[in-house]
Amino acid sequence: MLKKLWKYIREVKSETHKGYYYDTLQVLFVWICGTICGQPNMKSCWIWMQSEEVKQLMRETIGMYYFPKYPMFTIILDKVDKQSLEKQFRAWVKELLPNSLSGKVVSFDGKTICSTANSINYEKPLHIVSAYITELGLTLGQLAVNDKTNEIPTVQQLIEELDLEGTIIVADALNCQKKLQK
Repeated sequence: MLKKLWKYIREVKSETHKGYYYDTLQVLFVWICGTICGQPNMKSCWIWMQSEEVKQLMRETIGMYYFPKYPMFTIILDKVDKQSLEKQFRAWVKELLPNSLSGKVVSFDGKTICSTANSINYEKPLHIVSAYITELGLTLGQLAVNDKTNEIPTVQQLIEELDLEGTIIVADALNCQKKLQK
């Protein structure tokens, strides 16, 4: 599974950063592996990455020999092209899915990322909409919402972008409106 994930991560676009020993995509890979292993935030992923077992696994799997300190860890992850990451993430998840999603429940829900409330990168806290297959415990994809009041068109866009034929879609009641909210 890790080699397949690495195949997709290598296709993610990112800014290059000169003068550092760290490869952006390797750091991204470690962060994703940490979240898969249940690490709830960047700090805990970084702490998890410090264990000798994880470092050995990363050396063997992706040839990663240099592990950044926490401030550099966050700076490097900011170099990743978010749309490219989403595209590759969806492709990887699609490979993990069964051939048919018929009859599966796909839940759509919006969440505000509280840790972005005080970030200089956002005027307001980031709000995202996720599509989640309940029975498989997999997130199919997610999109950022321009403004919390625009969740309806974002849910509709995500439904259009994902191949959900034959699935049962579950969403908040606000998504039952017939007209798009602008």
